[in-house]
Parts: sequence; structure tokens; C-alpha cells
Amino acid sequence: MNHLLSHILTIQQKIIDQEVSKLIESQYQRALNILTENKEKLTLLAEKLLESEVIFKEDLISIFGERQWKVDELPLVKNAEKMLEDEPAKQEEDSNIAVEDSTQNQEDENK
Repeated sequence: MNHLLSHILTIQQKIIDQEVSKLIESQYQRALNILTENKEKLTLLAEKLLESEVIFKEDLISIFGERQWKVDELPLVKNAEKMLEDEPAKQEEDSNIAVEDSTQNQEDENK
């Protein structure tokens, strides 16, 4: 039975590896396309950096234009903001649990 399970796991791992490789390759091609399509803008950005060594948001907007989306509309940003908002409460909860565990351990030792 262990041999069969091992064989199945090996097959699953190969399938996962193939899917990950496809994802990486497709995103690599996507990145190349984005860079190629924006070559002129990237050249302007490089020239601006050589000229002033520092760029600001306004410089990026003048080269690339306004964003097509607002940062706070992105799911990852929303999730990160929610996690940051929840963090103080989570830390307090973890602290309370640690105190309860410590108290319980002391009670157990005193028995």
C-alpha cells in the first residue's frame, strides 16, 4: 500500500510541477510583452532617472499616465489593509491566551 501511495504522490507532484512551470512561463511572456509594448515609456523613464536620479509620482504620471485602477480597489491591498486593522485585536487576543496558558500552567504546578 505504501508503494501505491508513494507512486500517486509522485504523479501528483509531477502534475503540480508542470502546472507551476506553465504559470511561470505564461507570466514571463506576459512581462516581456508589457516591457516591449512600453519600451518608449521605459526609455523616457531611464532618461529621467539619468537626468535627476530621483523620480516622483508626478514624473511617473507624466510618462505612463494615470493608473487604470485605484490602488485601494485591488483585492490584495484590501486584504492587507484588513489584516493591518485586525492586527492589534489579534495581538491582544494572543496576549490574553498566553496569560491564560501561563496561569493554567502555574495552577497545574501548584497541584
